[in-house]
Amino acid sequence: MKNFAFLTKIKEKFKNLKSVKNNINRAGNCDSGNISKTVEASIRQRTAIEYFLNKGILSSLPEELESAAKLRIDNPNASLKELCKISTTPITVSGLNHRLRRIIDLYNNAINKK
Repeated sequence: MKNFAFLTKIKEKFKNLKSVKNNINRAGNCDSGNISKTVEASIRQRTAIEYFLNKGILSSLPEELESAAKLRIDNPNASLKELCKISTTPITVSGLNHRLRRIIDLYNNAINKK
């Protein structure tokens, strides 16, 4: 009986350890996935912004888009949350994301017209 209780405890501890290990792996995978998405989005945003910079027409964008573009160019590795904290004007992550997507849309429209 004692051996059975001992083995049951070991099995339970092993299950708990495996569960903790799986949770750590899931968290790590989630973090690396989020980092990849952040980097890819930043590259798309900077590509669009650099197009407008190179054409000399960044200043022709609406003021809120121009300021979002400058914020991204000045802080290429920052997440949207970090950019919102850095911004001199209050903006939400959603609002900044919307502005940067509008810049990408304008860029896509411009290059598709060629």
